[in-house]
Amino acid sequence: MSDVASRVSAAKLWLTAVGGGDAPYLSAAVYAMPTVVSEQVETISADDSWRVYVNPQWALNVDVPVLGAHFAHLVWHLLRDHAGRARSMGVGRRESTAWANAADCTVAETLVAAGHGAVDLPSPTTLHLPEGLSVEEYFTVINRLSAGGG
Repeated sequence: MSDVASRVSAAKLWLTAVGGGDAPYLSAAVYAMPTVVSEQVETISADDSWRVYVNPQWALNVDVPVLGAHFAHLVWHLLRDHAGRARSMGVGRRESTAWANAADCTVAETLVAAGHGAVDLPSPTTLHLPEGLSVEEYFTVINRLSAGGG
């Protein structure tokens, strides 16, 4: 097993055994995410098919709990079908940053509540938004503000 695969396994184990909080379904979701080692991503990302792309140098240079927190970040986007919901809202390239910030706000709230910290995600607090909104509600507000409407 490569060093990167070992780090990814350790991060998944940390997340599900230590950092997952009271979320037993998180284990099944995390282990359903096959990992692809790729220098094409800066850190870590996922696609709609639940594949996780991990930059090998980044993965070898972050602490296991940080890598685990990033897996938690990605799994919450996937569990909530943020990409599918963006498509249903007609989010295009022009609105993609607003959608990403809105989706990250919902994930940040979940990660903080589970005791992970928000792995440098924008949160409702940092964006001066109310807490507890859906991704669609955050998107509407953020998109309106970024368009200069308020």
